Amino acid sequence: MKKYQREVELSNLKVDRQYQRDLTKANVNKIIKNFDNACIGVITVSAREDGFYYIIDGQHRVEAMRTMKFSKAPCLVMEGLTYEEEAKMYYHFNTTKKINQQDRNKARLQFQDQTILDIVRIAESCNLKITFKDKEAEGIRAHNSLEAIYNRCGAEHLENVLRVISEAFAGHKDSLQGRFIQGVSEFLIKYGDLVELSNLVNRLRKEGMNNLTVKAKELSNALGGSMASNFERAIVHFHDKGKKESARLSKI
Repeated sequence: MKKYQREVELSNLKVDRQYQRDLTKANVNKIIKNFDNACIGVITVSAREDGFYYIIDGQHRVEAMRTMKFSKAPCLVMEGLTYEEEAKMYYHFNTTKKINQQDRNKARLQFQDQTILDIVRIAESCNLKITFKDKEAEGIRAHNSLEAIYNRCGAEHLENVLRVISEAFAGHKDSLQGRFIQGVSEFLIKYGDLVELSNLVNRLRKEGMNNLTVKAKELSNALGGSMASNFERAIVHFHDKGKKESARLSKI
């Protein structure tokens, strides 16, 4: 890899949205309001074979400079990077910034991070979608919850969690929230060897997501604790509903 500094025409700077986060206008306006030419720093870019320079770090500064009618930007140019190396460099540049996990994982997906690839594959096998955009109405945004479950309990456990959710609630938006996903995970950690997943799915489908949410809030008001733990308690409650005392999980 070759590395050097030079000024680059703003018209030759591009952003690859496959790994870059979306532009935030508020960030651009803040840079413009507090603009100091001496503190602008350098824009880190990758020189690609198509003749353009793709921004790895500094897209908001560049947009501010465009708005202020600059023609060039000081750049640190990287030559010879692969696409995956670009994405990985973007990810590492942004691990210390206030960027959400969705945006970081979008980059990780592009440089073939195995954990993210596994989580996406598992979700898709359960007919669920993981979203990497805040504005998308559908899909799982709870990246931290998914990765925590995967790292703690492994791929098979995460698949069981997501399959129960998918088959019981068919993508109901409340069932895709991190606190509920964590609640199902905690239930399966404690009781997974004692229940048939198909029976659990049928019971939860019958009760519905709205009833589970109402019950979890009642338990939260009565017992305290996190919503994840109260979703676990709500699942136990509905599992035990109508069962003989000897078959109730709450007695274990």
